[in-house]
Formats: sequence, structure tokens, C-alpha cells
Amino acid sequence: MKTKIINESILMIRDSGLKFSVEDLTKRLKISKKTIYKLFPSKEILAMEIYEYYYENLNKKFNEFTYIDKEILMELNKMYFSSSKMIDDSIFNKFNLNETIREYAMNKHNEIWESIKKLLIKINKEEKNIDNYKIIIDGICYKVGCLKQEFNDDLNEMLVNILWI
Repeated sequence: MKTKIINESILMIRDSGLKFSVEDLTKRLKISKKTIYKLFPSKEILAMEIYEYYYENLNKKFNEFTYIDKEILMELNKMYFSSSKMIDDSIFNKFNLNETIREYAMNKHNEIWESIKKLLIKINKEEKNIDNYKIIIDGICYKVGCLKQEFNDDLNEMLVNILWI
């Protein structure tokens, strides 16, 4: 049940940021508040566990990659975009808990990038080009996120082709 609550919470964060209420969560899952508060004594604990779970799973997926090619880079781009959505400014609001979670999420997001960068270096790309790639992907993540769109395959393929030139 705990995992189900966390997974649904991740979807709700992407929809409405940390502003979602426990009541909204109970309605979507058709469970009682008591069930949630038995597993997560406060919204702060729930929020932190959401981010810990999310980044732990993202890192597990990432660690499956031992080499890089265009297809794998497309998958890494999707993972990076997903992480970018979890740190988007629209998610965080005025509550104090958000700065702690934002800092945690930003650190984890930066770790994801550093891991991607290490793989990109394996394909003998100059670090300058990799840094430029990050600027481009961050810009795309920001723009696509602002427009509430998904990171589609056509866009992803164009992005990968930029690096593979």
C-alpha cells in the first residue's frame, strides 16, 4: 500500500505540485486518511519519502546502463526529463518543507546529470560539447515543461542527433 500511495503521489506532484492534499490523494486511491497517516505521520514525511523513492528507482534504472549508444541516450534523456519535471519550480510552493525537498531533489537531479556525463565521455565526446548538450537539454526540459508537454520521441531523436554529429 505504501508504494501505491507513493506512486500515485508522484503523479499528483506532476499534476499540481506539492499543493495536493492528502484528501485529494485519498479520493484518487479510494482509501481513508487514517490509512495514509498510519504509514506517513505527516505530509512532510510523505513528501520526502516520495522523492527518496523516486530518485532511488531512477538511479536503479540508470545503473543498468554500462555503455551508451543512440538508443540508450534517448532513454537517458527521458530519465533526465522526468527528473527535471520533479524539480520544476511549479511543483514547489511557499511551505518550509519545500526548501529541504527542493535541495534534496536538486542534488539528486545533478547526480543524474553527472552519471549521464560520465557515460557521454565514454563515447569520446569533448567535455565542452557535453556541457553544451546539457545547456540544450535543460532548455528543452524547461520549455517543454512550461508548455505542459511530454518529451516526445521526435524531439528526443533530434536532441540525440545533435550530440552524435
